[in-house]
Amino acid sequence: MDVDAFAKRARKELLATGKKVRTSTVETRDDLTTQKQIGRLALDGLSNVEIGGRLLISQPTVAHHLRKVSSKLYVSGSGRS
Repeated sequence: MDVDAFAKRARKELLATGKKVRTSTVETRDDLTTQKQIGRLALDGLSNVEIGGRLLISQPTVAHHLRKVSSKLYVSGSGRS
């Protein structure tokens, strides 16, 4: 499948639902994704509750992202709440 055509279609569909579509530019390419932000804050020793408070997301959302990050990094163990 043509990646550019897929990206254009996805963008069009997101806009149709009222979602804001982020455009990647040279200036934004180094911006951290939510998972990376959460991972960095966890590495800094913040608890899930503290991370959630800082990023204005719920503790279950933080836990979900940490599970995704840890599976990508092959890390196991229980997170701090």
